[in-house]
Amino acid sequence: MKIDIERLIDAVTAENEAYNEYCYSSKTLYRGPFEEITTRKNHVNYAREVHDREQNAVDTLAEVFQMDTETRNRLYIATRAVNRWRNATQWARLIPDTMQDQIRRFIFGEPEAPNSTCKYCGVWQA
Repeated sequence: MKIDIERLIDAVTAENEAYNEYCYSSKTLYRGPFEEITTRKNHVNYAREVHDREQNAVDTLAEVFQMDTETRNRLYIATRAVNRWRNATQWARLIPDTMQDQIRRFIFGEPEAPNSTCKYCGVWQA
């Protein structure tokens, strides 16, 4: 199965940004004039809905790609590394192909060799 690493990283980045916005909105709910508390409360509710939507999207992707907890942890680690790299190099969204292959191997592990032995009988298979 061909996995678009760039879009997977972008989905996790969007989830993280939505979570950060929700946390910030929750912290600043009671700061400011009391007359505007309804507006701030509505913003907190909206930020929570956006975070829930983004989290459900990432959960669905993890379910489709059959990611266990360890694989998801490696996905989040790779996302943080890619975001640091994007900030340091000022690359907007493009990830070079060689880097995508390294990220894919880090998250999902090494692909099976095309010529390997059968784990049951030991016979070479193509």
